[in-house]
Amino acid sequence: MLNNQFLQKALEYLDLNSSKVEQPRRFVDFDVTTSFAHCTPNLTSDEVFGYAFLERLIQLSNGELNVLACDYDGTVPEKEKPSALTLETLLRYTVGYEKRSAEAYLPFYFNRETPLCMQPFNQKDILRNLDQPWNQFIKSSGFRKEDRPYVNERFGQIISAVRNCVKDSQSTLEFLERLRKEFLAMAGICISGKPESENGRLFAQKLEEDLEAGFPFWRMDLPDNFAAKHKSNNRTYLFWGVSQTGKLLPVKFEPNPDRFEFNKYGENIVIPAEESPQAMAERVLLPTVSLLNYIVLSPARKEISSSRTRRIHLAGQFMAGKEGYARDLVPYFNKTPGFDSVSLVCTEYDGSLVVKDKQNKYIGFGSVFPQFGREGIKLSLEGVVPQFLRRGVVYHG
Repeated sequence: MLNNQFLQKALEYLDLNSSKVEQPRRFVDFDVTTSFAHCTPNLTSDEVFGYAFLERLIQLSNGELNVLACDYDGTVPEKEKPSALTLETLLRYTVGYEKRSAEAYLPFYFNRETPLCMQPFNQKDILRNLDQPWNQFIKSSGFRKEDRPYVNERFGQIISAVRNCVKDSQSTLEFLERLRKEFLAMAGICISGKPESENGRLFAQKLEEDLEAGFPFWRMDLPDNFAAKHKSNNRTYLFWGVSQTGKLLPVKFEPNPDRFEFNKYGENIVIPAEESPQAMAERVLLPTVSLLNYIVLSPARKEISSSRTRRIHLAGQFMAGKEGYARDLVPYFNKTPGFDSVSLVCTEYDGSLVVKDKQNKYIGFGSVFPQFGREGIKLSLEGVVPQFLRRGVVYHG
């Protein structure tokens, strides 16, 4: 369930007695930034929880927050959990004379080695594969006869959402943004995020401002364990290059003069370090997680546009929990005071909205929504119904 104590702490940290920037144009004009979600077709339970947390935070502030909600789109599909190559479902069908059981799935025709932000859009192929006997699959998937009408209706909403979003989109990112917004609306949540790469100009502006103020981001001060793990200062992996096929290429940092280099089909691409923010905005370079952490957690280095001097970054357990990898970064990035300060806040996802069987847990919207339904999701977020349902058990409301 949503933790009101943590919501209140987040509000208390923010300086809501001062006026917000009416038209935010700089990264540091936003009171709240987020990174708890990934921009995949499988909206996950922790992301539903995170957006419910963010929506409640906005409500408690009476709308007095500027929010930049981002869904990370820099990973390759098969590294996501669940895999972004298909829509996760719990549906099965029988094949062959032996009546073997096989998984029913919906493919999105993504390239395995291409980051989500650069995926081609195979609109016709996705639409063609939507026309499957989903009701028959539901019948073969172990749901009780009296529960099947609920599952049919709910899964029908999912397929309709995918169909409409595919038809109305011109690119993969537009499709994913629309679909995730629609799924969140089906869960009763009225806010959603934008693909992170679409904010590249804002991120670049933050880096350029820091550079102008004498803070070159490629020489960021880091804890030893983080620097060693992410190689953020030694022959830097702050950026990825991109091949013509969309494959990520490692980018090295070289000094004297400071520059970033990568090899693209035998050609050595050299970008002066001070020009790298612009190259990032143009998607010649893609930021790694190390650089994104610096952008969202470091203070403003140039005078800010309002009297508000506190910002928060809202993230999930992996980044911001008690053992979150980024907790040690905040004091390092804020060691030299800036014009404001940043606090890392966790959504405190509690493991709810999960479907389980003997071996696995399922958290994709295509698995969770057919069994929980809109009302079940709402009540689970409020702590009224159980955190999880067994596979095949359907909440009726």
